Amino acid sequence: MKAAYLTKYGPFENLEIKNLPKPIPRENELLIRNYASSINFGNAGHIKGEPFFIRMFTGFGKPKLHIPGGDVAGVVEAVGSLVTQFKPGDKVMGDTASSGFGAYAEYVIAPEEVAVPMPAKLSFSEAATLPLAAAVALSGLEKGKVSAGQRVLIVGSTGSVGPFAVQIAKAKGAQVTAVCSGKHTDYVRSLGADQIIDYKTEDFSKQNIKYDLIVAIGGFRPILVYRSVLKPTGKYVLIGGQMKQFSQAMTFGPILTLLSKQTFTNLMYKANKESLLKIKKLVEEGKIKIKIDKIFPLDQIVDAFKYYELGKVAGKIVIKIP
Repeated sequence: MKAAYLTKYGPFENLEIKNLPKPIPRENELLIRNYASSINFGNAGHIKGEPFFIRMFTGFGKPKLHIPGGDVAGVVEAVGSLVTQFKPGDKVMGDTASSGFGAYAEYVIAPEEVAVPMPAKLSFSEAATLPLAAAVALSGLEKGKVSAGQRVLIVGSTGSVGPFAVQIAKAKGAQVTAVCSGKHTDYVRSLGADQIIDYKTEDFSKQNIKYDLIVAIGGFRPILVYRSVLKPTGKYVLIGGQMKQFSQAMTFGPILTLLSKQTFTNLMYKANKESLLKIKKLVEEGKIKIKIDKIFPLDQIVDAFKYYELGKVAGKIVIKIP
């Protein structure tokens, strides 16, 4: 099989296309003929080996997980002896980020518990955008206990996770304010955002609005700035952004939570079937639209990551696998 293979951390050029043996599933696993994957923040970190903490999962000195990629969309080719929910020929999507990665390859091994049937009528490329990004968005909103009628601020509403967060919050009945670059205003409005703040010309902390829930996905704002725009019982959930944003959430979040009725927390997501099934249902109900920014073939995966690093992406970057 063809696969993108990594032997050392560093620039994206370290990722090489190799011919490797087809993997063999164990008793609780699926062998999936993979047709598409996508790019997420952690995939770039896997290749570069930074932020350094990512090496706790991928190997400290050099990669122990040689094939990056977590999102899978394909057809089951074989199943292990204990698999009960799938059979060869089933179209599936899944997230292998917590089970060894390996999705930038023609054949992928996935535990049965991290795969679900593909949503009806989706292409493989469309389905590949969902497993990590949409499930992370859903989990962050659920951790913040989003509910109908709440005022929700989503900081970082483009890219991978943000568009799904906007749509899912709207599906839950929330009133959504989305922070993004002005050039993406039309796109974010099409997702259902009630109000859009261009971070280049406006400051959400100066809007004199208090929020029930803040979901921080991109960039950096001091945690005390977020605190200033939370309602007295509001919740702040950190999903992504710069490392100093993570540091502040982990260091000061618990203290601020103790000192008030506000809650400051960060999302630690692990792939699971329950979240994927909820995403599947939302897609099939028409409550989630998928936007693909650009599709790259597997043999142009280095170019795909360089494009991702430009930071100008609106939607998902898909890796199409022949």
